[in-house]
Amino acid sequence: AGVGKFTPRSIYACPSDTCYAGSSSSDVVVIEPPHRGDRDKSLDRSKLALHRLARRQIGMMRNKEAAPSFLFDLDRLLERYEA
Repeated sequence: AGVGKFTPRSIYACPSDTCYAGSSSSDVVVIEPPHRGDRDKSLDRSKLALHRLARRQIGMMRNKEAAPSFLFDLDRLLERYEA
């Protein structure tokens, strides 16, 4: 297909039968790397970019000894900034 031409494709999907007790769709968060044209591009390569921080935090959960205190500290930090 050439540039600017739409070529129909088949899309197959299957709903998940997984139940997350006590959760709803409003609990879902998707964090993507920055890609909007109107973003603050100074943060694109920073280790402070949100998607990089989220990836590090998720990785931290593998550390069974440190994860509980990390989450406690994170919760206190978020409360400090009223998030």
